[in-house]
Amino acid sequence: MLAVALVVLAAVAMLIFVLRVNRRDRQEIDALVQENGRQEEALLARMAQAEADYQPALRGGDRDQARRLGTVYYSHKTDYEYWAAPPLPLPDDQHMTPEERQRQEGEIERENAALRSRLQARNDQLLEQDLRMMTP
Repeated sequence: MLAVALVVLAAVAMLIFVLRVNRRDRQEIDALVQENGRQEEALLARMAQAEADYQPALRGGDRDQARRLGTVYYSHKTDYEYWAAPPLPLPDDQHMTPEERQRQEGEIERENAALRSRLQARNDQLLEQDLRMMTP
C-alpha cells in the first residue's frame, strides 16, 4: 500500500513538473512571437514610410531625389524580404562533429548572404526600372 502511494505521489510530482516546464516554455515562445511581431511591424513601418516618401518623388521630375529616396525604400524592402524569407532548416546537430557543425554553419551563412544579394539585385533592378519610367 505504501509503495502504491509513493508511486502515485511520484507520478503527481512528475506531472506537476512537466506542466510547469511546458508553461515556462509556452511563455518563452509567446515572448519570442511577440518580439517577432514587433520586429515585423517596425520593418513594415519603415518600408511604408520610405515608400510614401518615394512615390511622390517618382511622380516629380527630380531624378536625383527619386534615386536617393528609391534607394532608401528598396533597401528597407530588401531588409523586410530577407527577414520574411523562410529560414533554412537546421540539421540535427546532436550527431555532428564540431567540424561538420562549423561547415554547416558556413553553408547557412553563404546561403543567407546569397539570398540577401539576390534580393538586393532584384530590388536594384526595380529601382532602375522605376527611374526609366519617370516622366522627363
